[in-house]
Amino acid sequence: MPEFSSVFIFDTNAFINRPDVLDLLDSSILCVLPGTVIDELAKKRAYAEDGSTMATRTEDALGRIASQPNIVLADFRETEDMAALRELLGDGEVESRVVNDDIILVAAIRLRHLKPVLVTNDGDMRLKAARVGITSWRLQEYLRRIEKKETFPL
Repeated sequence: MPEFSSVFIFDTNAFINRPDVLDLLDSSILCVLPGTVIDELAKKRAYAEDGSTMATRTEDALGRIASQPNIVLADFRETEDMAALRELLGDGEVESRVVNDDIILVAAIRLRHLKPVLVTNDGDMRLKAARVGITSWRLQEYLRRIEKKETFPL
């Protein structure tokens, strides 16, 4: 596997707000994309009226995702990821309390040793990320830092 300077995990809202969000990444940056994000984009497209802004943005985002070389898909693996869910949600009946944001955060927890940055505008998700030691940025902060070509060492 090639060496990467940094790892980013994107929430669905990053793609809806900026379908071209991945176009700014250079070959030294790895994007980990939880399968839940693709599922959410596909559902939003399916329910959007043809020609609407949502339809256009989700189609654009899904097309761009398919053409990016530095993306690793991270599907939820129940056996391995239940411990991360328990860390995130606490003990108890975890399965009944899981939402898509939790599945996205599980990917970040799984890769915590690589110091990933979660990109999301979801304030609650950012709070959850902070509780488990995951750095998160709002989309605008990510765009500002990427456009300035700041480095993000692992």
